[in-house]
Amino acid sequence: MSKAEYPPPRFQWIEDRFWVWVHYIATKIQRSELFEAIDGLTFVRAKVLGSLVLLQAGARPSGMRRVEQRAPERVPALRSTLAPHDTTSCYDALVATVALYAELREQLAPPTLARRTEAERAVRDFLAAEGHGGTS
Repeated sequence: MSKAEYPPPRFQWIEDRFWVWVHYIATKIQRSELFEAIDGLTFVRAKVLGSLVLLQAGARPSGMRRVEQRAPERVPALRSTLAPHDTTSCYDALVATVALYAELREQLAPPTLARRTEAERAVRDFLAAEGHGGTS
């Protein structure tokens, strides 16, 4: 009989989708579909950032559950991924999302991770063209 374990984040699954999600959110901001953009930021925070932050803290990687208690040092970075309903705040939150993901990926991803460098470059260039950073 095997021991039940909470599933860890699947790094390749995340990397294969992350840059598409970021581009999608950026286009929603560009089109002033800010509620949709805010929902996208929330999705990425819950499905990617929260789980990776918790994993790094040695806690069960279950979205945003108890992240304030399990990884208090990461709260400021996560807070920067929140956005009120305005274009500049949404772009700033998206750039912060990209920065936090890139940092966590560097620290936690296995060496076998196939990075989607072309997609990453295209998305960062798109964000930079919009005047909102995106480079690291």
